[in-house]
Amino acid sequence: MSTLERLRAAELEDRLAAVAELATCEHPEPEELDALGECLGSERKLLQRRAAEAFAALHQRGAAVTTVLLAALQSAGPRQRWGAAYALSRIGAAPAQALPVLLECLGMNDGDLRWAAANILVHMAHTPALVDAVHHLLMTGNPAQRKMAAYCLRDLEARTPAVEQALCAALNDAEPSVRMAA
Repeated sequence: MSTLERLRAAELEDRLAAVAELATCEHPEPEELDALGECLGSERKLLQRRAAEAFAALHQRGAAVTTVLLAALQSAGPRQRWGAAYALSRIGAAPAQALPVLLECLGMNDGDLRWAAANILVHMAHTPALVDAVHHLLMTGNPAQRKMAAYCLRDLEARTPAVEQALCAALNDAEPSVRMAA
């Protein structure tokens, strides 16, 4: 089986071996990069993580991986979008295009994913747009998003009157976890 075929194989072990092989490739084919991008949408966190690490290794060797990752941010699948945002963060600070995906992930049921998304988010370039988006999420998101937004605003050291007012309002949120975060 070729690397491309193994990247799309049913067996996890085959896929992991192909990811490891591709990570050391000097000149990956565009189809292989696309298949590696598909691995970012796996239900298996191990495969997602290894694919993201492979993208980072390929990027360090000069492979043009950013286009594949930016396209994956637009995927219909939430795990695919998350995997792309995670992979982009392994290359450097996640770009602004990853912000909607990260905000979405702050509301996921998986706590590990929520905290990983928060960590990536607070390491992005601190722009007014970033703070505004997180501030807006604090006021409008689902309970998990509101809680995580409060923690992100803290870690972003967002100290504006509007943010402080929103955090004070969150002290009366119907959800106990949001009140605690605020």
